[in-house]
Amino acid sequence: MRKNSLFRIFCFILFCASASQGFAEELSFITVAQAQILSPNTQLTLRGNIILGIGDDRYIFRDYSGEIIITIERDGWGGLYISQSDRIEIDGELKEDNENVLFIEVKNIRRVPSSGAVPVSMAIYALNQPLTREYIARYSRPQNMRLLLAAMQRGSLYHTFIKDEVERRGLPIELVFLPVIESNYMPGAVSRAGATGLWQFMMNSIGPYDMAVTEWKDERMDFWKSTMAALSKLQDNYRYFNDWALALAAYNAGLGRIRRALQQSGSTTYWELAEKRAIPAETIHYVPKLLAVAHILTNPRSFGIEPFWYVDHQWTRIRVGRMVNIEMLADAAGVDRQALIWANHELLHRITPPDPNYHLKVRGVDAPAIIAVLEQDDVDLLPAYRTP
Repeated sequence: MRKNSLFRIFCFILFCASASQGFAEELSFITVAQAQILSPNTQLTLRGNIILGIGDDRYIFRDYSGEIIITIERDGWGGLYISQSDRIEIDGELKEDNENVLFIEVKNIRRVPSSGAVPVSMAIYALNQPLTREYIARYSRPQNMRLLLAAMQRGSLYHTFIKDEVERRGLPIELVFLPVIESNYMPGAVSRAGATGLWQFMMNSIGPYDMAVTEWKDERMDFWKSTMAALSKLQDNYRYFNDWALALAAYNAGLGRIRRALQQSGSTTYWELAEKRAIPAETIHYVPKLLAVAHILTNPRSFGIEPFWYVDHQWTRIRVGRMVNIEMLADAAGVDRQALIWANHELLHRITPPDPNYHLKVRGVDAPAIIAVLEQDDVDLLPAYRTP
């Protein structure tokens, strides 16, 4: 049996050595196990995941059959930003180093769309940028890790909603963690400059994104609307720059400022802008911070923590039909008061506006009880006084 197996492998190697240039056409996708018995200089296509960056643009790549090192040339192909959760396809050439270790020199790489999404691009070597590595080291210290986990505890109510929307739009998974950088996942966060909410919108930037601020509500603190708005704004930035690092920089500093910085400095990438210090210091640190946080929180077990934030809260919106105090509504329906408050943080007085078509955001599990209470006209859901 062993002799037969060795003979088959030997024949397979001979075949690949004689037809290396056409192998990718013959077998569109091969496994790591197959790649490891090919002769060097074989052209191939693999499908799987990058699971670990090991420096010098070298990564451990894995499919279901094993692991192999891949090497990616920084400027040779334009690239995708790849996180460990991404499923990818790579075209490359099998090589052997001086220590007889097989690796793949990547010629092309692409994301495998989960739902027909168009692949998006950032620099794949971003995790190996010195500032990114510095923030990975900094955030993974025990004290800072506790702060990250506290943010994710607050954000666990919204996290899967944001993640689902990011995936539905085919955006980089790192964007799921942008509220950690922006607001520490606090829906009521207000910066010194007045930026507000999970995604830190300024008043002068909400107009195009269907958000309003009135005496009753500040929809910058509406997790649903602000998430849709932030992702749309990021997509708008990406359409302009065709680069996700620049799109993120523009989210932080403004599209016009990044455009002028590129023109005045002669730079073409975010990393060049950062190296030339052509953008504000906050923006220089902004993308590395996000990449570091996303790297840690998408690979928590590698950093000694168990993920607890993937609680799948299914959200729905319910027409209230009348003004209600959401604390009284929660008590009457027997649902978690704090969850309803945090779900509707935009309500400045915890009372819905005088608009019968106003919709509350509620967890799917709470929806039947809340609907039942709202349908009872004899249940008083307002305090004796009204504000403002």
